[in-house]
Amino acid sequence: GNYPWYLNGDEPNYPSSPTEGDFVAFVPYPEETYTNTESTRDIYYYTAFAQDEAGNYSSAVSTAQGRATSYWLGDVAGESGIGDYDGEVEFEDLMVLSNCFGSSEGDVNWEEEFDIGPTHNNRRTGIPEPDSVINFEDLMIFAMNFWHTSPLVTKSDASNGVPIVSLQLSVENPSLGDEFEVRLLAQNCVGMVKGMHLVIGFDRSSIELLEVVEGDASEEAVFSKFTTGQGRIELDFAVLGTHATMNHSGELARFKFKRLSEDRCEVALQNIDLRNQENETLQCHSTDVLIPRIERFEPEACLLGQNWPNPFSEQTQIRYQIPKDATVALSVYDITGKLVRNVVCEEKGAGYYTECWDGKDGIGNVVAPGVYFCRLEVGTGVVLMRKMVVVR
Repeated sequence: GNYPWYLNGDEPNYPSSPTEGDFVAFVPYPEETYTNTESTRDIYYYTAFAQDEAGNYSSAVSTAQGRATSYWLGDVAGESGIGDYDGEVEFEDLMVLSNCFGSSEGDVNWEEEFDIGPTHNNRRTGIPEPDSVINFEDLMIFAMNFWHTSPLVTKSDASNGVPIVSLQLSVENPSLGDEFEVRLLAQNCVGMVKGMHLVIGFDRSSIELLEVVEGDASEEAVFSKFTTGQGRIELDFAVLGTHATMNHSGELARFKFKRLSEDRCEVALQNIDLRNQENETLQCHSTDVLIPRIERFEPEACLLGQNWPNPFSEQTQIRYQIPKDATVALSVYDITGKLVRNVVCEEKGAGYYTECWDGKDGIGNVVAPGVYFCRLEVGTGVVLMRKMVVVR
């Protein structure tokens, strides 16, 4: 931030995960390059992540990270004067340099946008390190770029490549009962896409849609309508105006879900219809979201652990495990063999469990101090017991 000096902000870190920072683009295999044409003047830090068919992302590695300015150093003026950036370093820019060369910050002819040197590596494509004077360092960077640049995108800001509509998961594999978000992203749509109709489907028995939040890629004069119901989300979107098209890519929406099942499920783009300004259908790439099954490691045998704490005065935790689905009865008996409390009596699936006994009998009375026994019965053939001590 703080173009063109960058003096007042701390240097940012590279994104360390796919959900950190701002999403830029999904580049489908076998494509290897991408040109970001939709950024304000600044220094941008990028991390590339690979995604497999199951939706898993690679780790952040330094060989897949890089930074760059979003403009040519020395491009400060065009036909309309300073600030009319045209992607070229040529005569108009030379006139500005001639006027401000030799100046320092605060001088009458000072032009802060020309404080472009030195760069971190002394190269014309390096990161500028402004020093509050316009001198030989700035001249060298300008000289290397003079008549040696061209805009990466025309002033119409047309997109590069085929439009991409993608879904992105906020966490790799949400746990049962967790809330999570899926982002709907549009890329390479600028100057090409005038309208779109999208249908997004999901399994209502596995995930529940809680909320739809409109994103920042539809802030122009548009009609945008989301319709939800029966395990689907529909978006009807159009940019208003005869020749108008999308002038900004990014996040169209965020969908907040809650996970209801451990089963594998997906959020998928079931129908994509993109139209240009002539109402012609556009080809596009797309990616869906796969939510993996939650794998549970089942115990090999029945086990009743020692309660903790023991001895105890108010309450204690009782842990046990069962290797398969069964009827479980967890009970507390006194030293005479009399039933004190049924803690659990129900069907349980294979797994690990923790129950709490609050030191009370079946009608809510606090039990007397002494020795008690915890009894676990699983199915019709397994009975396990542990001794517990209550103190007051």
